[in-house]
Amino acid sequence: MTSLRSGKNSRGFRQGFAKWSLSSRRRPYKYQEGVLVLKVDPGNRLEVTIEGNSSISTKRLKKEVPFFDTETVNDETIDEAVIRMRALYQSEGYVFAQVAPVLKEDGNTIEYLFLSSKEAG
Repeated sequence: MTSLRSGKNSRGFRQGFAKWSLSSRRRPYKYQEGVLVLKVDPGNRLEVTIEGNSSISTKRLKKEVPFFDTETVNDETIDEAVIRMRALYQSEGYVFAQVAPVLKEDGNTIEYLFLSSKEAG
């Protein structure tokens, strides 16, 4: 399970970071030449990407992803995102649409790619 802090980047897009923490062997801070220095570990960055959608906008589909509302990413919230996206497709008449989550990790970035199949209705 990963906990998130969300915010908006300079372009107004939501982004998430695993909850940050202060770390030090002795204490979480030090004074260096009169300046308070904190060592901060920002954790992993979360990115959500949606591919294969043509009839429903990416922005609308991303509203169905609960990661930023719950501040949690686990199997349950991933399943919830898939169910909610499928329900949105079905409400638009695409009863055979499928959504599949794909996990990609690269260094400190965790990307959940949601692939939607041909939106035949």
